[in-house]
Amino acid sequence: MIKNSLIFGNKTGTNKKFKPSLEVLVRLARVLIENQSVLKTHLHIASRVKWSSFACYLTWLTENRIVQCNGLDETYALTKNGRNAFTFLLKFNDIVRTSEHYLCA
Repeated sequence: MIKNSLIFGNKTGTNKKFKPSLEVLVRLARVLIENQSVLKTHLHIASRVKWSSFACYLTWLTENRIVQCNGLDETYALTKNGRNAFTFLLKFNDIVRTSEHYLCA
């Protein structure tokens, strides 16, 4: 069994109770995989969560070295590990979404 901490790290930073939603991570993954770098505001819009929640996601993603900030223009890009983790997450999400119909029968 693959633990979430093996894929995304287990750092907790300042917010020890923060548990990211896979749905939000999938939304962010899609945007970040499709683009080399993304403005902070575009990531926020893609996340579809309140700004305060988005700030927690961005902190979590940065602390776990999934994304890195590229300079003063506040654009974010995936790290090598982040690309691997988000690619895995998107594949997993596709399997869950396509298998969902069979489980409900």
